[in-house]
Amino acid sequence: KKSGKLTAVKPYGLLAVPRQDAESAKTHGEIYPDVLVESFRAIISALEEKDSYTHGHSIRVAEYAVLIAHEIGLSEVEVREVELSALFHDVGKIGIPDSVLLKPARLTRAEFEIMKSHPVRSARILEKISPLSKLIPGIKYHHERFDGLGYPDGLRAVAIPLESRILAVCTGCEEVQHYGMIDFYKRHRSGMKDPTSRGASGSAMSTMRSPPANQAQ
Repeated sequence: KKSGKLTAVKPYGLLAVPRQDAESAKTHGEIYPDVLVESFRAIISALEEKDSYTHGHSIRVAEYAVLIAHEIGLSEVEVREVELSALFHDVGKIGIPDSVLLKPARLTRAEFEIMKSHPVRSARILEKISPLSKLIPGIKYHHERFDGLGYPDGLRAVAIPLESRILAVCTGCEEVQHYGMIDFYKRHRSGMKDPTSRGASGSAMSTMRSPPANQAQ
């Protein structure tokens, strides 16, 4: 169904929302040159080296995100923006104290509140890079949940940006692939019961179990 410039994408459940077709004549390579993206990849990889638990996480999430973005019919420019959002979604963790970020034991409630600040920290970093400012909503809200119990703003259903939902799904898939289903289940099961668990986002699992967007509005 078309209405003006809005075109409904294919009904891929929680990812099915209207989007605006990109009408720019520029290619993704002209807007976001490959050398720039490769530089971002190198920087993000270096930032993640201090945490062996998440090293390489953002790059792997970006690879999954690109696949999904292509599958649901986003334009090449939009696909590149989803890729960049995935690369930068955890960059705010650079502002999380190592005593919290690298703590092997269960976080206290106060520490977990600090950890939960990383999406907003990521958004603040991107605010200082004007060409990347349009990535901010997708990054800021990637820990929101369809049931409204996520953070930072408790958004629910299709109020959560499409890019954020893509990132949440890809984060869950990456964790299962990289750490294994048993480890993933143990960490997120613990997290959903006790928010002080180090792996306690629960966001990806909740989002992946969400109803189709046209039933959740």
